[in-house]
Amino acid sequence: MEMVTQAEYARRRGVSRQAISKAVANLGIPKDEKGRIDMVEADRLRGENRDPSQTFVRPGAPVPEAPVTEGSA
Repeated sequence: MEMVTQAEYARRRGVSRQAISKAVANLGIPKDEKGRIDMVEADRLRGENRDPSQTFVRPGAPVPEAPVTEGSA
């Protein structure tokens, strides 16, 4: 389990920090006592609720890693 700040998670996924803040609020992504989020849990919750037509990656941003799901490895 890798715990990171919302800003670091956003950088690693190529999205805005504001998008992650909204996901935390709207999807119930849990935070620890220091405000960090678990990358695996955040990927799972975001993946289950993602509308592919709304996906946008900033030009020059790293390509987001595909979430690992059970049975896909």
